[in-house]
Amino acid sequence: MKIQLITFYLCLSFVAFFGCKKESGVLVFEDDPSEWSIDPSSYQHYMSVVAFASSSSDTSDILAAFHDNDLQGFTTGEVHQGRVIHFLLVYNNQTTGKIGFRLYQSGEDRVIGSVDSISFNSGAGLGTPDNPYEIEF
Repeated sequence: MKIQLITFYLCLSFVAFFGCKKESGVLVFEDDPSEWSIDPSSYQHYMSVVAFASSSSDTSDILAAFHDNDLQGFTTGEVHQGRVIHFLLVYNNQTTGKIGFRLYQSGEDRVIGSVDSISFNSGAGLGTPDNPYEIEF
């Protein structure tokens, strides 16, 4: 019961601040991925993430990184050893910060959010093609 209340309040917070709703236990955002764009030259720092997104099964799915509600990077998937992985550059003007993830599922035409997050670390690399960082959605 306590976990359900916490989940409920978290979802309300996401709806109020980030424009999302909960569908079948999944946070669904109102983002329009066709409007996602980023200018890498506007940022001083970056890190790389090679990721496997648990709900991504199509190379046209888009994995995006966000700091607060600001887009910090995005990429489509590639097939590696029979599964879709994402080679993502995450940009930031600060050397540290909390990065969250969203996934555009092209087959369902929706953007879902992950409860997973990472700490931004300028110049760092997270995951490899053979051992990608796994993001749960």
